[in-house]
Amino acid sequence: MKTRLLEEIPHIQLLRGKYPFTSILFILQKQSPVPKEQDIHFIGYRKSQSFLQQGVQKYREWLEKSTLTIDPFSALPQGMSRFFHDHAHFFSLSSRANRSDPSVFHSDYFWLGNGQRTIRIRFKWVQVLSSENAHVQFRIHRYATRNSGEVECIAESNKRIVSTAEITQEFSITTDDDYCYAFLAHTLEGDFVIDHIEINCQPGYASDLLENGFIRSEIKTT
Repeated sequence: MKTRLLEEIPHIQLLRGKYPFTSILFILQKQSPVPKEQDIHFIGYRKSQSFLQQGVQKYREWLEKSTLTIDPFSALPQGMSRFFHDHAHFFSLSSRANRSDPSVFHSDYFWLGNGQRTIRIRFKWVQVLSSENAHVQFRIHRYATRNSGEVECIAESNKRIVSTAEITQEFSITTDDDYCYAFLAHTLEGDFVIDHIEINCQPGYASDLLENGFIRSEIKTT
């Protein structure tokens, strides 16, 4: 049964980065006499430890060979962006005019194991609303799983936003399984709306990225 579970559902326990955690049950009983030096013994501890380690390894193997689709709005308040067309009705005209929040999107932090990864971000059907130029900064942030209070930016790219059918931003990075990663973008100037935002994270480096400093930008117009 254990083997079947690990094969069909490799991620069967909760993880904080690469560290699994689960629950324990304490049953308090009166027993006399109780030796003062008696150690606490957890029934099935070794089996549980082995089970969790196997689950983490199976999940790591699946993760490092899989293409992931990332929710771009999961770390934003209420999961909404004022720059995303489908969220526009949640914002009043006054809040829309308030540019104090520059977040175009911000994903949660994800553990990605070890290895090479290509991050592809797509904006589709972009409409610039302001008369001045619009610019966005794309970033990849990370923190050490056991020190989540210190966040560092490991990659960034500034891009001019124009009214167009599609804008693509790509990064290639080497992930470290001691860290968790997030993908985000902030507006630098201007105002615009986007009909569709897509973030894909796939194994390996895109070969044409290596010739361009691990970053590629593309704008497609109609």
